[in-house]
Parts: sequence; C-alpha cells; structure tokens
Amino acid sequence: MPETAGIVDTWWQGADSLVAIHDGEAELFGRPDYREARVYAGNIAMEWL
Repeated sequence: MPETAGIVDTWWQGADSLVAIHDGEAELFGRPDYREARVYAGNIAMEWL
C-alpha cells in the first residue's frame, strides 16, 4: 500500500480492517517493548490513510 510507505514497517489489509506495525523506534533504541501495532476497523477509505 503506497500510503504507508515510510510510515509503517509492516501492514496487512483485510476487507474491513488495516493493521499497521511500527518497529522503527524499537530498533533504534534496542527496546522491543516500543513496538506498536494499530488496528483500524470499519469502512477503510483510501483518502484518510
């Protein structure tokens, strides 16, 4: 998904959901607990990504 380029490290998109994984700060600081996953659910409109 081009809209996530440079923003998230990994993403998955389903019919009504988007999961975005952010690892950058975790890797930078050597802190795995800094990893973050965000789940967006509902009507995923491309213009708000």
